[in-house]
Amino acid sequence: MVGAGAIGAACALELTRRGADVLVLEQGADWAAGCSWGNAGLICPSHAGPYATRADIGRAVRWLLRSDSPLGIRPLPQLVPFLTRLLAETRPGRAVRVLEVSRDMCLRSLEMHRRLVADGLDTGFQQAGLLDVYETEDGFERGRAAASAHRDRGLTLRVLDADEVRDAEPALGPSAVGGVLFRDEAFADPLKYVRAVAAAAEARGARLLAGAEVLDLERIANGVRLTTTAGTVEATTVVVAAGAWSGRLAGALGRPVPLQGGKGYTVDLAADGRPPLRRPCMLQESRVAITPLEGRLRMAGTMQFAGLDERIQRPRLDGVQAASRRMLPAWADAPVVSMWAGLRPCSPDGLPYVGWLHPGRVLLATGHAMLGLTLAPLTGTQVANLLDGVALPEAAALDPGRFRRSLVAR
Repeated sequence: MVGAGAIGAACALELTRRGADVLVLEQGADWAAGCSWGNAGLICPSHAGPYATRADIGRAVRWLLRSDSPLGIRPLPQLVPFLTRLLAETRPGRAVRVLEVSRDMCLRSLEMHRRLVADGLDTGFQQAGLLDVYETEDGFERGRAAASAHRDRGLTLRVLDADEVRDAEPALGPSAVGGVLFRDEAFADPLKYVRAVAAAAEARGARLLAGAEVLDLERIANGVRLTTTAGTVEATTVVVAAGAWSGRLAGALGRPVPLQGGKGYTVDLAADGRPPLRRPCMLQESRVAITPLEGRLRMAGTMQFAGLDERIQRPRLDGVQAASRRMLPAWADAPVVSMWAGLRPCSPDGLPYVGWLHPGRVLLATGHAMLGLTLAPLTGTQVANLLDGVALPEAAALDPGRFRRSLVAR
């Protein structure tokens, strides 16, 4: 297994449950050293589907002129094919199909998160709901329309006016004009989740080799040889769950996939005696998620396409903080505990890649974008099923070769 984030840990646990001998290679220092450390921690079927719609792209044209906007794109030649595909995937019929597949998977995975807690894993899981918050009437109108579609698909929700949304979350300031409360959504501390799942996998025999960046993969007679910074490793089967870096390894095998890192930023504030929020909030216009974690408040946002660059750009962080201060005035002067940036692995259509690169040898599990924590338990089961020879019901939608197929079809 390559990668020790939320997806890698979930795969390791499910595979060890089924009796597999699992070695996890991680370029960082420990479990959750990458994107899984600093994400918002939301487990949210209501946010299933493409991370970019036609409407988003229209608004993004204005955002690109601002250094603190929710979307940033560095003018790099290697981004052009990916962004062209992303635009093509926003056509209405395709976007609806992606939403249906994604939402179904998110709902199934939410139930699996509950089962982990029932099995005794302390993942920090809390099913307190999720509050989408709007600060413009236009945004709120779009939120009501989206809520109606979600309700038709079985999600439990309530549309709230300005007074009701502040009753639901007293920390909100006067800028909030309305909201949508998704009652069944949940959250977890992402670091706590990964460590709990990893500990359960290790208790069943999984081993972690940290500081082992995989430089190359090659097929050999009896499996796969991995060249790493910690030496050479041979395996019968390899699961590549290395987040945004998975694309390099797929390319090394001659099976390239469209995959880009979508940089996100996180700021943690110390609670310092402030009452915790009742549940996570998503500030929709600014695309900032606010999550109450133990002793602190996490603000996470921004989608910046800039290759594999993890460097923090201060204007992006400032944009995340400005939105949070505006909407949560009681937290405006809270001390900053930590700042972080990490890369979400993004496919053009917003669906992950879960399937074989080389049948029986190398399997890919990446591309979850902002739904990595939400989908982690389900992805672990999907990977284990594929290794057991069980076909996935959504195999075509998740196939790593689906974009090659679409080019042939045209």
